[in-house]
Amino acid sequence: GADPSSKNTQSISRNHVVDVSPSKLITIAGGKWTTYRSMAYDAMEAAIKHCDLKPPKPCGTDGMILDGGHNWTANSYIKLAQDYGLETDVAKHLSSTYGTRAVDIARLAMVTGRRWPIVGKRLVEDFPYIEAEICYSVKEYASSAVDVLARRTRLAFLNTQAAEEALPAIIKIMQRELGWNKARA
Repeated sequence: GADPSSKNTQSISRNHVVDVSPSKLITIAGGKWTTYRSMAYDAMEAAIKHCDLKPPKPCGTDGMILDGGHNWTANSYIKLAQDYGLETDVAKHLSSTYGTRAVDIARLAMVTGRRWPIVGKRLVEDFPYIEAEICYSVKEYASSAVDVLARRTRLAFLNTQAAEEALPAIIKIMQRELGWNKARA
């Protein structure tokens, strides 16, 4: 079986369960963030079946490519690292998170002033999140530091201490990008 203490989340079961109660409350449990599409599909199928719903057409999202997925490959990070001078783990993170939109973030990245990496100042050591992601998140309508930490980077769930360390930089960047005054920040 899978080792639940493993750092490698790929070893964790991706199975999920959909349960429909007698009152037709639909509960979905298990799964992983990366399987949300199949989980949502199964939950909708249960709702259609048990709640006597009549959808006007079949599900159309099965083959839909998400924004940033067109022309993306598992090796896209290599070109990103080479073309923009990003550290490998940062390039991998950007590529796997944003797909081909990672280039937009790399273009926003500030020069580090060091020989390597050329661009991409980290928010906090040991994590691949860079300041340019905050700028990008604001352009994608992130309006609070909590939104960035919990929903955009997920750092709040991965490591609360790292999230606390990153918070002042995130607030400073959002203050600059959104024109916040000191009281708002």
